[in-house]
Amino acid sequence: MQLRNIFIFLLVFAFFLTSCKTEKAGQKSNENTNIDLAQSLMVTNTFLDAKRKLYKGDVEGATKTFYKCIEMQPNHDASYFELARINEFLNPKLAIEYINKSIEFGPNNIWYKEFLIRVYKQQREYKEAITVNNQLIKQKPNRKDYYYQWANLCISNKDYNQALKAYQALIDNFSYEEGVLKQQKQIYLKKGDYKNAIIVLDELILHNPDNKNYYGMVAEIYMNINKPEKAMEYYNKILEIDPDDGFVHFSIADYYYRIGDKEKTISELKKGMSAKNLSVDAKVKVLVKMMGLLEKDASYAEAFTQLLDIALDVNSKSPKIMAIKADYCNNIEDTKCAIQYLRKVIALDSTKYVIWEQLLIAEDEFGDYHALLNESNRALRLFPQQAKLYYYSAKAYGYNNNWKKAEERVHMGGNFVYQSIDKASFLAMEAKAQFRQGKNDNAKANYQRAMKLDKNNALIIKDYAFDIASFTKDYSSALIYAKEALEMELGKPEYIYVYAYCLYKNGQKKESLSWLNPALKKFPDNKNLQLLDMEINKNE
Repeated sequence: MQLRNIFIFLLVFAFFLTSCKTEKAGQKSNENTNIDLAQSLMVTNTFLDAKRKLYKGDVEGATKTFYKCIEMQPNHDASYFELARINEFLNPKLAIEYINKSIEFGPNNIWYKEFLIRVYKQQREYKEAITVNNQLIKQKPNRKDYYYQWANLCISNKDYNQALKAYQALIDNFSYEEGVLKQQKQIYLKKGDYKNAIIVLDELILHNPDNKNYYGMVAEIYMNINKPEKAMEYYNKILEIDPDDGFVHFSIADYYYRIGDKEKTISELKKGMSAKNLSVDAKVKVLVKMMGLLEKDASYAEAFTQLLDIALDVNSKSPKIMAIKADYCNNIEDTKCAIQYLRKVIALDSTKYVIWEQLLIAEDEFGDYHALLNESNRALRLFPQQAKLYYYSAKAYGYNNNWKKAEERVHMGGNFVYQSIDKASFLAMEAKAQFRQGKNDNAKANYQRAMKLDKNNALIIKDYAFDIASFTKDYSSALIYAKEALEMELGKPEYIYVYAYCLYKNGQKKESLSWLNPALKKFPDNKNLQLLDMEINKNE
């Protein structure tokens, strides 16, 4: 109320001053002035009343009062502006209509035009927004932000040529701007205009002669357009600035690889891998690419191991590089080495489930069931809802002759299994544990359920054949299942072993030996084949 009284006082005072200055004017002129000021005062008071309602949250009441202002003064631009603001999200089309009225009656007010641009942007009417923005540039040619907004609106409208014009206007009016040139470069690259992209980058280099990134961008463009010699000029400039730039050495290695110079390729790769300031991720990317190369060209195997050793030496605490070492060990079937590095990875970072799973798979393959038991249980404490961990824990308990615990563990893990194939594996493991505890009926039922869920699982069929031969003496049925499994996995020693075992138990000794003897020649270190051979021959 006090603010309103002060405002009225100022208007009255202004009226008094005006009256003093015009006392020589005619009586009719004084009367018109009095009427205009009184009308203006009424509009102002009504407008302020509408604003108060708006601040109190009475949008409907404020809207009606703003309309009243317009009825009193049809060209009241401020009321149209407030109505536009009210309808910005409620009715954008109406908001645009109102704000255009504000601009019509208040053409020099930049806030009206900025608001209109905002609404146009929200409606994705970029072309219209650009038109209004250009009006602002004419009105305020020294406002740099309007030029930036012009370019951004053009990009949103996917009119990249106009965006380039906007950026050029920025440079022409405000001289060198690094950010502007970088944006120009991005647009040229997006358009595939490599020639102009290089021109812009050379301009950036001129102003930033020690910025390695700009040299690198030019070099990369030249590599992409198959001009490696030109790329090398820029790579060498980077090395003049920083001789130990690992990324550049990797890029130069790529150049030598393209032209078939293997010796220089390896030399540059080693320099890059030795760079202490290069990110581990950059080195990992190169190592992964090299591992893929080994599948096509094994002659790089020695160089790869050297690069891996350099990476491990320079980044001795990097679990990512150790994980690559473990993968490589697996690829060359050095399971012991893989286990060693997987354990190192876990010692540095035990939060990655996939590493634990790889470790347990490797330990299972290696036959280290004491370690498998300890580490599967440790992993379970970290990842109690990962079904595979229960499976490996159960398997480890079984190999450590604790079949009761194995049954409990695999049964518990079954609660986290949802796929039919996985359920089949868990049921088969549970059945194996039950057979070894004398629970033959339960075991046979679980095996049957498993084979129904996964009819083509040769491993389950093989294990069932062996178990019913060993624990129920149903040799004829066992032989049928053993033969079925062997036909699915011909040539594999464990399947030959079970089939030969069932043949022998079924009284077909000669047929058993016809399978066993060739298998022993092919797999002389297989313990199960050796034990079966000893059992058959001890009765001779």
